[in-house]
Amino acid sequence: KAIRKIWYSVSVVKNAPSFYTSITGTWEDYLKTRGKNTFRTWKTSRKKLFELPGGAFFQHVNDPGSMGTALKRFIDIEQSGWKKDQEFSVGGNEKNRRFYEELLVESAHKGMASIVFLVLGTTDIAGMIVYKYKTLVYGAHVTYCQKYASYSPGVILNAEIIRTLFGTHYEEYDYLGFQKADEKNSLKKKWSTG
Repeated sequence: KAIRKIWYSVSVVKNAPSFYTSITGTWEDYLKTRGKNTFRTWKTSRKKLFELPGGAFFQHVNDPGSMGTALKRFIDIEQSGWKKDQEFSVGGNEKNRRFYEELLVESAHKGMASIVFLVLGTTDIAGMIVYKYKTLVYGAHVTYCQKYASYSPGVILNAEIIRTLFGTHYEEYDYLGFQKADEKNSLKKKWSTG
């Protein structure tokens, strides 16, 4: 048997807040805490997007047998924009692709991963890789098609994922991202409760 060497590195980010949303109460109560501007912008963008020809809908993929195809769809969206061939991106190189395919398939077998898409007709316009552990959900990677940027597809998808978590056993949605000191208008901050 071959034994694979697993290498990892750790970095410490000092004084950088990492945002999360508490999944307690109801979606409606949570929306009331987001502020009128955030709520209005989300509602308007969502309405405009869902009124486009072809019909928009959300698709959750969590079946291990479908994970490889879903990952390819996610990478197709990601690589169509500014993340194309970036080392940090999911599909930035063959090593990353292989890693995420193995991770997602194995995690899906344990009910710990899914890929969620926002689809317009037959076109994937946004995708998010989500990891789950006990009562926590992690929104790990998000991508969207630049052509639909004016509709805020990443924000709409993120809000939909949060909405579906209310009323489940999950207690917290972690954005798995840090706000840099110079970010004034972080979307993570607008949608987080802590």
